[in-house]
Amino acid sequence: MLTRIHLQNFAISSQTEVELKPGMTVLTGETGAGKSILIDALNLALGNRADPGIVRHGCDKAIINVSFAVNTDSPAQKWLQEHELDADNECHIRRVITAEGRSTAFINNAAANLITLRGLGENLVEIYGQHEHQSLTRTNHQRQLLDAAGNYQCLLKDVNLTAVQLKKIETDLIRLTDQVKANTAHIELLRYQLDELEALDIDQLNIDELLTEHELAINAESLKSLSRESLQRLQGGDSDSLHDHIAGLIADLNNRGHGNRHAATALEILNDMLALTDEAAHEMQHMHDSLETDPQRAEELDQLISRLHALARKHDISIQQLPEYYTRKSQELSAIDESGNSLAELRQEHDLLLTKYIRLTDQLHQERRATAKILLNRVTEKMQQLGMRGGRFSIQVSLDEQSSRTSKYGRDSIHYMVSANPGQPLQPLHKVASGGELSRISLAITVICATKSETPTMIFDEIDSGIGGGVAEIVGKELKHLADSRQVLCVTHLPQVAAQAHQHLRVAKTSTQNHTESGVTHLDPEKRAQEIARMLGGMEITEQSLAHARELLGESD
Repeated sequence: MLTRIHLQNFAISSQTEVELKPGMTVLTGETGAGKSILIDALNLALGNRADPGIVRHGCDKAIINVSFAVNTDSPAQKWLQEHELDADNECHIRRVITAEGRSTAFINNAAANLITLRGLGENLVEIYGQHEHQSLTRTNHQRQLLDAAGNYQCLLKDVNLTAVQLKKIETDLIRLTDQVKANTAHIELLRYQLDELEALDIDQLNIDELLTEHELAINAESLKSLSRESLQRLQGGDSDSLHDHIAGLIADLNNRGHGNRHAATALEILNDMLALTDEAAHEMQHMHDSLETDPQRAEELDQLISRLHALARKHDISIQQLPEYYTRKSQELSAIDESGNSLAELRQEHDLLLTKYIRLTDQLHQERRATAKILLNRVTEKMQQLGMRGGRFSIQVSLDEQSSRTSKYGRDSIHYMVSANPGQPLQPLHKVASGGELSRISLAITVICATKSETPTMIFDEIDSGIGGGVAEIVGKELKHLADSRQVLCVTHLPQVAAQAHQHLRVAKTSTQNHTESGVTHLDPEKRAQEIARMLGGMEITEQSLAHARELLGESD
């Protein structure tokens, strides 16, 4: 429940403080006195965007302080606890707005942003604006009012969540489908490239070993010829071999070099040379024996290497990079194939979710039809009480089964229909209802929907415009009855409504040449009678208007 509003340098008010009580409170005053100042301040405290123009002229900032008493088991208290902002069943909101347009806000002395303020505000206050009846002609507002009167809020949330999930999947499907289409030509190219490489078993080849084998195959015959020539020159059968030349020198030195120190050293060296020559000949023999020539294998290797070089040139890489290139292209193709699999899985998920969405919206349609039947009967009944004798109200709830549009509000088309006079057919509300009739129908729906709300404080900002006389008294009694279960604050210009209140506040504006001030005053019984007399008869209060005011007040007790 709203307990206190304190404003400093707000609009044309330098200082305003109002203490509020349970029950029904009315706020009255002359046109232009600033009756909506408190409502505007509350809206800002509960998260509306601020305009620096609300700061009183000549001041650097406006300060709004609002206090609520919060029941232990109320949604507001649970919200405060969830956000670790609870403080002994009290809630204090403070908002400061500077002349430069900066704004700060606090909930129980903890800093808060506008989103947080709005989240809390939804659990504290509902405000019905003075143009509420004009919104009644809009189909989205008609849907909101119907849903507010129903007991299917969890179902609405499920439909909303499912629709959001469906839209996300539909967006992903479009993106992935386009991607798969774009990949079709690329897939063909990749498969052609991979087929060329797989024809050579590229993933099984060791390129370095293959090049080595190819080089050996090319050089085998040349090496075999070299080994034969080397053996001939080292140990040939004729006297011209290196072995024979060294052996001849050794024999000469043995025969004629006795006693010469240098001859002995040369003989020792030549014996070593002869041994090394024999060893070299032995290795060349091994080389000759180990070399095998396979012309067919050499030709196969030559053709394979040529094809590998051709592929490498085609892809602008080296021959050694072909295996890695094959691996990379294989992975790329697998990734594209995976996206195709993902598309199939996403389509399956979409179909399952769409089935769920259709099931939920079918349930929602039935709930709305049932609620519409109850609401139309109650609104029709209220219309009779509000001066529309013989008028009828109806709500058309049509399920659009052919629509492919996914809406978070379901698949229903909702239209309010009205017959303002007996014998007239039902027609769309916006086509037949006058301004006064709209006001009364809107008021009837608002009061009915308000009884369903758990919000502890309800504020009505001149929603009774367009009505008067006996209807105004009925409206006042309806609001007073509503105040039996919650706090009601009503800005009104109707004395019949004001007379029903438990508490009466008057807004008055005073002006001098250099100063304008708006203030709010609690009215005692006598001043309250005078205010209602003013509302009945204008600025001049007569004994007759005062008596009428006292009569209204007496009837409301």
